[in-house]
Amino acid sequence: MDQYTAKHRFADVAPRKMRPFAQLIRNQNVDVALEQLRFYPNRGARLIEAVLKSAIANAQYQGVRDLDELIVTEARIDGAPMYKRIRPRARGTAFMIKRRLSHIIISVGPETEVETEPGNVQTQPLAATVTPTESAPALPVAPSLPVPAAKTTPAAPTSTGSETVGERPSSADDASASTITAASPEEPIASRPAESAAVESSAAQAGGSPASSDPETSSDTPKQSPPGGE
Repeated sequence: MDQYTAKHRFADVAPRKMRPFAQLIRNQNVDVALEQLRFYPNRGARLIEAVLKSAIANAQYQGVRDLDELIVTEARIDGAPMYKRIRPRARGTAFMIKRRLSHIIISVGPETEVETEPGNVQTQPLAATVTPTESAPALPVAPSLPVPAAKTTPAAPTSTGSETVGERPSSADDASASTITAASPEEPIASRPAESAAVESSAAQAGGSPASSDPETSSDTPKQSPPGGE
C-alpha cells in the first residue's frame, strides 16, 4: 500500500502534549481528521494539522486523484533532544529546567481491503491451541491408624416367674396366652355374679313372684313346713 509521509522535526512542544491529538486522528479519513483538529486551540493541534496538510499535498503531488479516500495510516510523536537549564534556588541549590522537543511523523494512504484466499486459511483445532498446564504435585497421604473395635457387654438375663426376659416363649405358651386373652371379657370376672342376680330379679318381678338375691332363699329350693303342723 502506497503511503505519503510528512515530518516535522524538533517541534518546540513536549511529546506528552501532542500524543492525544495523534491518537485522535489515527485511522481516520483525512477530511474528518482536519475537521477534528480545527476546533482545538492547543498549539500541538496546530502543528499536527500543518503536518497532515503537508502529507496530503505530498500525495497530490505524486499523482493521487481521489484525495477524499485517503486515511491517516500513521500518526506518531517521537521524543527529541531536550534543552537543559539551571535555575538558582534557595540555600545555594539549583533547579533543573528541561525543555523537551518532539518529532511529528504523519503518513496518509488509500484505504484498501485485504483479500484472503479461502484455500490459504488454515484452521487449527481448539485442543492444539490450548497448552496443558502442569498440575501441582500431590501431597503425601498420611497413614491411617487402626481404629479399636468397641467392646460390647452382653445383657444379663432377668427372670420373672417361669419366663426369662430376652427369651421367646414356646408355641404352647403362645397358644394358651391367646386362648386366655380371647375367653376373658373386657370387664373383671368379680362383677359377673352381681349382674346375673340383677337379671334374675328383674325376670322374677316381671313374672309376679319376688326373688331374693340370696341363693339359699331362691325360688328353686322347696319350702319347709313349720314344726307345729297344720
